[in-house]
Amino acid sequence: SIDRVQGHLGAMTLGPDGKVYASLECKDDEIGRNISKGMGKEGYARDESRFYIAEIDVDRMTMETFELPEVRKDYLAGRFACSGIDGVSIAPRFGRKNGKPEYLYVAYGIYGDTERTDNDYNIILCYRPGKYNKPVHKYFVHTGNTTYGVQNLCYDSYSGRLYMAVYRGKKESYPNYALFALDIGQKPVKGRLEGVPYETGRVLMLNSFTGWHQNLGSTGICSMGDGFFYIGANGKDSGRQVCDFTLYRYSGSPEGPLERVRR
Repeated sequence: SIDRVQGHLGAMTLGPDGKVYASLECKDDEIGRNISKGMGKEGYARDESRFYIAEIDVDRMTMETFELPEVRKDYLAGRFACSGIDGVSIAPRFGRKNGKPEYLYVAYGIYGDTERTDNDYNIILCYRPGKYNKPVHKYFVHTGNTTYGVQNLCYDSYSGRLYMAVYRGKKESYPNYALFALDIGQKPVKGRLEGVPYETGRVLMLNSFTGWHQNLGSTGICSMGDGFFYIGANGKDSGRQVCDFTLYRYSGSPEGPLERVRR
């Protein structure tokens, strides 16, 4: 195990190089304060908030962190209701469905404030692993309101999709899906954001996506190939936090694309 991490070590993914990549937040908001309090540590000041990709060597169990300046800039400015980062995955570049999975994608956490109009986009940053000073691309997905944004990203080469598991949003004007999937083969297009008065320029947008009310994957989803997934569900056992993983497979049902494998 790796301990003494005074931050929110969020979603993880296993890279083709055998390393585990994870999102890490060290921040001053309610989540950050609760983590610091639980460790008996003094919380972070606002200008001390930082966001990182953590690269974990699973053989030596060592962790190296790389700061993401783009995230900190939006967090401190309050832009796009950015609460930091969470979901992370390694996938091909958008527009290359059969491309090599060589880009690291990390999703913003998005505050679910129902009174805001600038928090109806999920934002995904694209990096080359090891080069985190500036994203290669910054994508906006008009999913509608979500609560804390994408909890888990998962690239599935079988379908050529990037799955996005979220906590449902609360704005009545949206369907408030719990699971989305982006077509990795789509070419991003430039467009203007709605309801974001401080961003008037054209940004890169991903429009080819599907949403479902199927509430799966927000606490862990991993593609196993050939249409199979392991999906985590959190719970408690004798007061301890636990997570059970169950095998699912792609069904293609319009009500929900994943069905539990019965044994």
